[in-house]
Amino acid sequence: MKSTVPFAVLTIIALTITVGCVKPPDFPDEPIIEYVQGSLVKDTLLRANPDSQRDTNFFTLTFTDGDGDLGEKSKSSKSLIIVDNRQGVNDSLRIPDVLEQGATNGIKGELYVRMFTTCCIYPDSVGISDFCKDELDGYYDMVNYSVYIFDKSGKRSNTIELPPVYIKCFD
Repeated sequence: MKSTVPFAVLTIIALTITVGCVKPPDFPDEPIIEYVQGSLVKDTLLRANPDSQRDTNFFTLTFTDGDGDLGEKSKSSKSLIIVDNRQGVNDSLRIPDVLEQGATNGIKGELYVRMFTTCCIYPDSVGISDFCKDELDGYYDMVNYSVYIFDKSGKRSNTIELPPVYIKCFD
């Protein structure tokens, strides 16, 4: 009985020393983002239509930022960029201010992003130039999106690709 008590005490001391010596992660100063697999809520959206509400989608990104300056510089600054790769059109969103909370080695967390639908782009062979027309029932347009962010000091993150999203081109 006496021999097990010192062993338990030594185990607790060894665990305490091990936990006390764990070095916190050291993130690079530029933000790094990753898409959380399976977080895209829908793979098909209704096209943008001026007569109805816009359809929305959601996805999650994880981020790290070594200097901890993620968030908005001002109320008008947009620091999350979503690129519609069909024509290179950007949609910019604000990232709320993320507090450093005294961290000297940076910050990490998740961003839950709301993304709106867009118009269909019809192939030239169809002969429809207006993006939001109703002439092609049953047509789906595939959109590939790229996403990147900026921190307050203007450092750009890596660019990630979202899974394809399909736009249903009729109501």
